[in-house]
Amino acid sequence: MSWAIETHGLTRYFGPICAVDQLDLKVPEGCVYGLLGLNGSGKTSTIRMLLGLLSATRGSSTVLGDDSRDLSKHVRDRIGYVPEGHLLYKWMTICEIASFQSRFFSRWDEDYFSEMMRHFKLDLKRKIRKLSAGQRAQVSLALALAIQPDLLIMDDPTMGVDPVVRRHFLESMIRLIAETGRTVLFSSHVLSDVERVADRIGIMQAGVLTVDCTLEEFKQRLRQVRVRFETEVPSLDSVEGMVSARIEKSEAILTIVNYDGRSEEALRSAGAVDLELLESALEELFIDYNIQGTTDFTALTR
Repeated sequence: MSWAIETHGLTRYFGPICAVDQLDLKVPEGCVYGLLGLNGSGKTSTIRMLLGLLSATRGSSTVLGDDSRDLSKHVRDRIGYVPEGHLLYKWMTICEIASFQSRFFSRWDEDYFSEMMRHFKLDLKRKIRKLSAGQRAQVSLALALAIQPDLLIMDDPTMGVDPVVRRHFLESMIRLIAETGRTVLFSSHVLSDVERVADRIGIMQAGVLTVDCTLEEFKQRLRQVRVRFETEVPSLDSVEGMVSARIEKSEAILTIVNYDGRSEEALRSAGAVDLELLESALEELFIDYNIQGTTDFTALTR
């Protein structure tokens, strides 16, 4: 298998604070990879190190085969990047910023960019400073896609964007994926977006990659189960892998990692009279998973 992104022991300190800790990450070519985590978990620092915008304290990373510390012009030409906050030159018009961008990328597609602007109903003569946050997000995505990238990296691209614009943004990203099969790495706080488009996910906690698996595997290995008892819910300390419990009188909704026959046996032994496995959204599982930040989840990584 070929890797679009690969890191080995990638680590970054800011003073005494470890922002990224011994990160070993592999993103296959043609994969849509969602990098998740709470604020301060190390996602942005990781992305910036991959792009050579932030130096690593130790460890290494490669992007499209090049060392991140010295990406060649050829490789940079193949990477589209949408930064957090959509940093654009506000004194330019949309047309001017597109012209500026086109000078740095050999595969710039002016027709594609214009088509995206028509899709988003944006006038090329409008100044960047007069655009809403959602419109700036749309321009940022169009700039990144118009270079026809082999790798698209986006850092929380829909943050602060209203649901309608976010849907258009996501549809555009899906179209890119469907039409070209290119590699995408993106972080996001909107878990419904991730669930809709990601093949694999990684979850970072305090700089450590604690989950790295397919989206489907994560949802199969971390299960929510509704449990009913004849009396009040007893202590469930004997249930291995439990990461959260929401209890109300004689019922509980438990989130359990690696739920299997042993889990069910432990619940039955504790007095459970009825068990029901639930179909859970990624957002619910992610929240429950992050409640228990110190649990060892190496079973959910490679």
